[in-house]
Amino acid sequence: MSYCRKIPDDRLKGTKVLVVNDDHGANRFILKQLTAMGFRNIYHAANGATGLDLIRAKAPDIIVLDWDMGLDGQRFMQTVRTAGKCEKPDVSIIMLIGLASRGRIANVAQFSNTKFLMKPLSLRSLEECLAAVIEVANEPRRAVLSG
Repeated sequence: MSYCRKIPDDRLKGTKVLVVNDDHGANRFILKQLTAMGFRNIYHAANGATGLDLIRAKAPDIIVLDWDMGLDGQRFMQTVRTAGKCEKPDVSIIMLIGLASRGRIANVAQFSNTKFLMKPLSLRSLEECLAAVIEVANEPRRAVLSG
C-alpha cells in the first residue's frame, strides 16, 4: 500500500483508535484497513453506549464515528464534547457522514478536533484523514483540522 502521508511506525503502534459504527460491513472495512496500516490498539463499539464505556476504559486517541446511527451518533458526539461528561472532551473524532447536507456538516464543524469523511469510504480518504489527525496531535499549533 502506498500512503500519501507517512505515519511514523511508533505513532501507529501507540495510537488507540475506537470505531463506533453499527454497520457490520463498514466496520469490517475500517478495522481491516486500520490493521493493514499498522495500528495495533483498535477497539470497536456497535452503539454509542458501548462506545462511551470504551472511552472510559481505553482512553482512545482517535474515534471514528458513524453519524448515521440514528440519533445515537449525534448524541455520542455531543456527550464526548461536553466538558465534565467525558474524560477526554478534546479527543480527535473522524465523523463518517452519509448525507452531505449542510446542516449535518455544520453540526460537525462546530466542534474542534473533528474531521468528517463522506461515505462510502475509500482507503485513500481514510488514510489521509487519519494521517491529518495524527499530524495535528503531533503539532497542534501548526495544523488545523478542516473538512
